[in-house]
Amino acid sequence: MDFEIFILHSIVLCEEPNSHLYTFRGELRWRGERHPLDSEHILLRGTVLRNTDTAFGMAIYTGSDSKILRNVGRLRVKMTQIEKVLNKVVIGIVLFILLVALLLAVGSGVFQGRVSSQIEVLSALTRGNSPIYTAFLTYWSYVILLGPAMPMSLYITFEMIHVLHSLFIGWDVEMRGGVERSIHAQARNTSLNEELGQVGHLLSDKTGTLTQNRLLFRQCCIAGDIYVGSAATLITNQGTLVSVQIFIWTRPKVFNIECRSSHLESRCNLKFVWNHIPHLPTVYYYYRSDVPYHCRGKHSRYTLDLSWNPYSCGGLYLSDQRLVDKLRGQQCTQSRQFLTTLALCHTVMTEWKNGAPVYQAASPDEEALVGAARELGWVFLSRTRDSLTVSELGLKRHYQLLTLLDFTSQRRRMSVLVREPEGGLKLYCKGADIVILERLQKDCPHLESTERALDLFAQSSLRTLCIAERTVSEAKWEEWSKTMAQAAMTTRNRDDLLERLHDDMERDLKLLGVTAIEDRLQDEVPETISMLRQAGLKVWVLTGDKKETVVNIGYACRLLDPDTRLLEGDELRQLLQSPDPEITFSKGKETELWCVDREKAGEKSALVLTGPELAEFDARPEWGARFMSLAGLCQSVLCCRVTPGQKADVVTLVRKSTTSIIMAIGDGANDVNMIKSECDGKKERRGCMFHD
Repeated sequence: MDFEIFILHSIVLCEEPNSHLYTFRGELRWRGERHPLDSEHILLRGTVLRNTDTAFGMAIYTGSDSKILRNVGRLRVKMTQIEKVLNKVVIGIVLFILLVALLLAVGSGVFQGRVSSQIEVLSALTRGNSPIYTAFLTYWSYVILLGPAMPMSLYITFEMIHVLHSLFIGWDVEMRGGVERSIHAQARNTSLNEELGQVGHLLSDKTGTLTQNRLLFRQCCIAGDIYVGSAATLITNQGTLVSVQIFIWTRPKVFNIECRSSHLESRCNLKFVWNHIPHLPTVYYYYRSDVPYHCRGKHSRYTLDLSWNPYSCGGLYLSDQRLVDKLRGQQCTQSRQFLTTLALCHTVMTEWKNGAPVYQAASPDEEALVGAARELGWVFLSRTRDSLTVSELGLKRHYQLLTLLDFTSQRRRMSVLVREPEGGLKLYCKGADIVILERLQKDCPHLESTERALDLFAQSSLRTLCIAERTVSEAKWEEWSKTMAQAAMTTRNRDDLLERLHDDMERDLKLLGVTAIEDRLQDEVPETISMLRQAGLKVWVLTGDKKETVVNIGYACRLLDPDTRLLEGDELRQLLQSPDPEITFSKGKETELWCVDREKAGEKSALVLTGPELAEFDARPEWGARFMSLAGLCQSVLCCRVTPGQKADVVTLVRKSTTSIIMAIGDGANDVNMIKSECDGKKERRGCMFHD
């Protein structure tokens, strides 16, 4: 009954049907009140409803107006190079047959009109038909006679070969993946199989493609202090025990560690060899070039004592006991605020199984961060539409959720504004360092030490997020919320107004720290990329991660050699501004005594391009051709801090600048534009139904 009253007295005004899945504008008018509607109020096909028993709703878009059908797009049939050549050959043969038949028909008509009419025997054969009619019959007769010359059976043969080839791909044991090679390879487009051996450019995403996308919370920096996740014990040849903590690695198989011991210098750099990067070995061999003796060490992973935490499920790779001591002893307010941010600033949903919370997150980053906070005592328990419940070291606290500023690829940050149990207002924010650091308050403490930690984590190929907070006054909140409500009701420039309001609230932040998450390489990725490079393929990496992270991943997966020269920043800009970048690049190589030969010179160079630099290509179209000219001389290209739209722009640029076959590989929704833009797209198992 209540539902019927609601429907009878409500009117929904919304935008016209469109294909935008993540935006919606509407207005609900009910009992004289106007309520703005956005993407949070619309349920798309396949949506799972949680934490509620009943929901009132009405159908907004149906049939061909629904967003899923609006996103179907036009089907573009892909053809291989062999098919294109075969089609041209068949068209040529058909035109040749028609031309020959036409010439023979004309000759037959001329012969009958001038010769057959004068010879009685021949004129009797024509039965009095006119020369034009005889030519018409002759034309189609020769078309039928010469028809077998068209290789129509060749198409059938090609299709049979494609089907058999697809079956061989599925049967090939060496092409299996997953745990114990239990997942068979699947050729979902049989007509593109032979293209795999003709690919010239391979454009790959990083997260989930080169890496496993199973994220581990490894290290963090809070209030300028770095808390690490691994430790080791060294035994010198004098028998002295030395405790060290592993921080970064800068080249494949060569690592730097920071030593803290009374037996050696308080802070000295050591190096050791790690023979197998993806998995921790048992024994390392450490050496120092500045001391007369060598050290031998054995790795020992220390686990934190979390027996006091009833919600601990294990799996925390952070092993620095100092952080736990500070948290339990309430010695550092910033550490507590840091974990409070991890426990509140997310969109994770909770399900309880066997008395323990099980998190379901939209991204593995959020799941890793919320899981780490749970292990350290800040347990996210549940959420409703306007509240969040967290257990902080056993004390259950309820936060009122006032607003949530969600993460987008353009914003690169996420914030929640909550009312604490004590009544104060707090804004908790997390995001990429390039957007958080520029929004900090003046004279922010621990900024320099945090920036150094960011560099260390990035050099360790760890994914980083900055954590910050802000205290909001009641007056500020009331003014901002009123302006927000008014902006939500506007129809013109609504997105720009909302973005300015979000930016105004996310200012004057106080930096709390940085998280460092590890995303391990997929199995056999270094070996695969090495073989691809030997086969002559140009391998590009397109990702939104930090430049330092991408570069070190490039070293780890053998995309870059240890002595590879990176062309980036001002040096790359100077080459792009040069009228002939190839000559400038070659001269630079000869000057630095790298190599006089142009082709060999490029084998030891790689381009590193960032998203902001790529954005300048729109204003300077000539840079695109110069960039591709440089890329042809280098062994690989790394594009970092790029948005999904920029990934598609890079693929389009490569496709327009080269005649080689392009393959794009991705595993997430942010790779859809890139895959749709290329010529031979391949998507990972989780999204393989979208494309080939």
